[in-house]
Amino acid sequence: MKAITVKYYDLPFVYKKQIAAELGCSLVTVRKAMELTNPVVSELCDRVRKRAVEMGARINTKYKYIEA
Repeated sequence: MKAITVKYYDLPFVYKKQIAAELGCSLVTVRKAMELTNPVVSELCDRVRKRAVEMGARINTKYKYIEA
């Protein structure tokens, strides 16, 4: 098995839901915007990340294991 490092903004679900409501986007958009390993590049995603940091999000790392 091979380990892959995944970086993302860590924020409770309630805050993600609040960001989606404030910016008028879906929870999927918020979740995708907060992934930093292969970030989605768009103005909306930048606003999501900025709002997440304002709400106290911090960068976290997790490992995924895949068959090599």
